[in-house]
Amino acid sequence: MTDLAGVLLRLLGGFYVFAGLAAMRAAAADRMMDLMLSAITLKPQPPREAQRRILWVISALAIGMGGAALVVLSIWAIPLFAAGLATQAFYLAWARGAYPPETPDEEKGRRQTINAALLYAVATAAVAAAGWAGLFNPWTDPWALIAPATGLFIAATVGQHLFWTPRKQTGFDLGPDDEPEPAPGPPVRRVRLEPSWGGVFLVDLDTGFGVDLWDAFDNALADRIYHWSLAFHASEDEQDQQIWAQFASGTEAAAHRREGEAIISELAAVLGPDNVEGPIYPAETRFTGPSDL
Repeated sequence: MTDLAGVLLRLLGGFYVFAGLAAMRAAAADRMMDLMLSAITLKPQPPREAQRRILWVISALAIGMGGAALVVLSIWAIPLFAAGLATQAFYLAWARGAYPPETPDEEKGRRQTINAALLYAVATAAVAAAGWAGLFNPWTDPWALIAPATGLFIAATVGQHLFWTPRKQTGFDLGPDDEPEPAPGPPVRRVRLEPSWGGVFLVDLDTGFGVDLWDAFDNALADRIYHWSLAFHASEDEQDQQIWAQFASGTEAAAHRREGEAIISELAAVLGPDNVEGPIYPAETRFTGPSDL
């Protein structure tokens, strides 16, 4: 009976190792989707998206490490499973207010998440019972090191996707990291500072395409152009492709225009004054507060 219980516990542990990996991959995929949406709309995603992802990551690590500890019948499985259960309970309580279901599909997804948490609670109870029955190896068992090793493996497997930032991307170039790097093109000679729908901020006048800021210029100038571009927003409608500038006040709008002129001056120092155009603003400017212009 003891041998059978050990086999079942190991199988359960293996299941939750893969469950932790799957949860981490889901968090990475969610972040990639947010980056693509931001590239299309030029709008940053709300902070709650990052908060949700952090909870997913913590829960995924606890679940995966707890599963690994259970595979080797380490007593560390008990606190790790308890931590995994606590993170799921906290997420469900937080999501109730931050992400209330608004469609039947969302309600179905929330029920599935709750059911998964309830199943994990049963598994946690089984792990605690196994510990009470003395089926686990002691705290100092060297095989327990497989738990943190598994956590590192799960993090490393999707880390490049979870923490990847589109520093060297323009427009919709958000493909997989394993695609071959394109051959470097000719150096940028003439540019126009003009944000447009699709996430392009600086246009190469010789090709008509967006400039890869961090490949064409030093990091300081590239970062300056990128931060300047954050004031622009776009609709999600691919047909009308509306774009506008948005500021909190007229003072902020004026400061933004001065920054645009300063960027043009810096670009002119690099490329020559005859090779730089702009800044060109969209026709519409919106204010989130009172305009004092």
